[in-house]
Amino acid sequence: MAVVADPRHPKELRELRPEELGGKTAKYTWVQTNWEIRCRVPVDPETTKGDIRCSIKQNQMSLAVFDEVILDGPLCDKVDIE
Repeated sequence: MAVVADPRHPKELRELRPEELGGKTAKYTWVQTNWEIRCRVPVDPETTKGDIRCSIKQNQMSLAVFDEVILDGPLCDKVDIE
Protein backbone atom coordinates (compact mmCIF):
# COMPACT_ATOMS: atom_id res chain seq x y z
CA MET A 1 0.00 0.00 0.00
CA ALA A 2 1.19 3.51 -0.76
CA VAL A 3 -0.29 6.85 0.16
CA VAL A 4 0.00 10.27 -1.43
CA ALA A 5 -1.23 13.79 -0.80
CA ASP A 6 -4.32 14.39 -2.90
CA PRO A 7 -3.83 17.60 -4.97
CA ARG A 8 -7.55 18.38 -4.60
CA HIS A 9 -7.22 18.16 -0.79
CA PRO A 10 -3.53 18.83 0.00
CA LYS A 11 -3.89 18.26 3.74
CA GLU A 12 -5.38 14.79 3.25
CA LEU A 13 -3.64 11.57 2.29
CA ARG A 14 -5.22 8.93 0.09
CA GLU A 15 -4.31 5.37 -0.73
CA LEU A 16 -3.01 4.77 -4.26
CA ARG A 17 -4.51 2.09 -6.48
CA PRO A 18 -1.99 -0.40 -7.95
CA GLU A 19 -2.41 1.01 -11.48
CA GLU A 20 -1.35 4.45 -10.21
CA LEU A 21 2.08 3.21 -9.11
CA GLY A 22 4.33 3.24 -12.14
CA GLY A 23 4.84 5.11 -15.34
CA LYS A 24 5.90 5.09 -18.95
CA THR A 25 8.88 6.44 -20.87
CA ALA A 26 9.79 6.22 -24.54
CA LYS A 27 11.84 3.07 -23.84
CA TYR A 28 10.01 1.22 -21.04
CA THR A 29 7.04 1.07 -18.69
CA TRP A 30 7.02 0.11 -15.03
CA VAL A 31 4.70 -0.73 -12.18
CA GLN A 32 5.64 -1.00 -8.55
CA THR A 33 4.54 -1.98 -5.08
CA ASN A 34 6.25 -1.35 -1.78
CA TRP A 35 8.24 -4.55 -2.33
CA GLU A 36 9.02 -4.82 -6.04
CA ILE A 37 9.33 -2.96 -9.31
CA ARG A 38 8.47 -4.57 -12.65
CA CYS A 39 9.95 -2.98 -15.74
CA ARG A 40 8.79 -3.94 -19.24
CA VAL A 41 10.96 -3.20 -22.24
CA PRO A 42 9.54 -3.97 -25.69
CA VAL A 43 12.09 -5.79 -27.86
CA ASP A 44 12.15 -7.20 -31.38
CA PRO A 45 11.07 -10.86 -31.66
CA GLU A 46 14.57 -11.92 -32.75
CA THR A 47 16.15 -10.58 -29.54
CA THR A 48 18.10 -13.22 -27.63
CA LYS A 49 19.44 -13.23 -24.08
CA GLY A 50 22.88 -12.44 -25.52
CA ASP A 51 21.52 -9.13 -26.83
CA ILE A 52 20.58 -8.00 -23.33
CA ARG A 53 22.95 -6.70 -20.64
CA CYS A 54 21.50 -6.17 -17.18
CA SER A 55 23.31 -5.29 -13.98
CA ILE A 56 21.57 -4.84 -10.63
CA LYS A 57 23.75 -3.82 -7.73
CA GLN A 58 22.86 -2.74 -4.23
CA ASN A 59 22.56 0.95 -5.20
CA GLN A 60 22.60 1.01 -9.02
CA MET A 61 20.90 -0.59 -12.04
CA SER A 62 21.70 -0.66 -15.74
CA LEU A 63 19.98 -2.28 -18.70
CA ALA A 64 20.95 -2.26 -22.37
CA VAL A 65 19.41 -4.01 -25.37
CA PHE A 66 21.50 -4.27 -28.56
CA ASP A 67 23.95 -1.85 -26.88
CA GLU A 68 21.20 0.78 -26.53
CA VAL A 69 21.09 1.96 -22.92
CA ILE A 70 17.56 1.70 -21.56
CA LEU A 71 18.25 2.35 -17.86
CA ASP A 72 21.42 3.39 -16.09
CA GLY A 73 21.72 5.11 -12.78
CA PRO A 74 21.47 5.10 -9.02
CA LEU A 75 18.51 3.65 -7.14
CA CYS A 76 16.70 5.53 -4.39
CA ASP A 77 17.18 2.76 -1.84
CA LYS A 78 19.31 -0.33 -1.31
CA VAL A 79 18.28 -3.47 -3.19
CA ASP A 80 18.35 -7.00 -1.82
CA ILE A 81 20.44 -8.41 -4.68
CA GLU A 82 19.59 -11.99 -3.74
